[in-house]
Amino acid sequence: MRVLDQNGAMLGIMPTSQAQRLADGQGLDLVEITPNAVPPVCKIMDYGKFRYEESIRAKKARKAQKSTQVKEIKFHPGTDTGDLQHKLRQIRQFLGEGNKVRLSLQFRGRENAHRDIGEDKIAEVLEMLKGYDIVELPGIQPNPKYDPSVLDGVRLCKEHNVDVILSVGGGSVLDCSKAIAAGAKYDGDPWDLISYKVKAKAALPIVDILTLAATGSEYDCGGVISRTETNDKIGYIDPLLFPVVSILDPVYTFTVSKKQTAAGIADAMNHTIEQYFVEDSTLLNDGFCESMLRSLMTNGRKCLENPEDYTARAEM
Repeated sequence: MRVLDQNGAMLGIMPTSQAQRLADGQGLDLVEITPNAVPPVCKIMDYGKFRYEESIRAKKARKAQKSTQVKEIKFHPGTDTGDLQHKLRQIRQFLGEGNKVRLSLQFRGRENAHRDIGEDKIAEVLEMLKGYDIVELPGIQPNPKYDPSVLDGVRLCKEHNVDVILSVGGGSVLDCSKAIAAGAKYDGDPWDLISYKVKAKAALPIVDILTLAATGSEYDCGGVISRTETNDKIGYIDPLLFPVVSILDPVYTFTVSKKQTAAGIADAMNHTIEQYFVEDSTLLNDGFCESMLRSLMTNGRKCLENPEDYTARAEM
């Protein structure tokens, strides 16, 4: 395991027994903080004091927290321009009040056979929202790199006063976006946050559009970031990094190659198996995992045979 001291300084990689002896020698606890990292990350700390301080911070945060609601705006392929203008005014009002907005494009009856009309309606909405500046960060690689991707993303967010991060791609793009979201609201080195030296106090909101079914990063608050110069690969988890909106349209995965589709299936199966073979489990948890594996094996084959099988892609 990778071990940090109580100040967050790296002590190195060592066996569990050695790390436990170090903690015992200081009269402190050995706490696993990132179980999914390779290797797992543990920190030597006074766990009782840590829990107490966390409860105090949570109470203060609840007192200062403004009540936020999720407002849903629905429209259909047949929604006319006048209605769209009214809905856009509602969106701006809700956002101005500090609420979140969920946009739902709904198909009814025969509209399902003409999804291109829905795409035209989305294009119309985007045209109405013109005036918003877009800053692009291209070239995020698999196993996203701290340098250049995270550092470049943080720099762009600060230089252009970015309000929201739109992550379009697979799990690596989203993992990188999460690190950028926290780093954009931190004045120091973003690696302080990723390595748990400092706890993030704020993060930019993240909206993701998934183009590959694999890691499930769209429903969690963590990611894995690699730092080449120090040969570090750390799993970074923070509740502030849950995406506020995740858009999962199976159509966006139709053009994924067979090789990448198979890689996504294998990745999803590995993550499921990790949760299946644990010391403390329940029949309910095991049942979820077994159902997921059956679905992946059945629908994975269908996706490879027919990449445009909507139902199989939706199951994936």
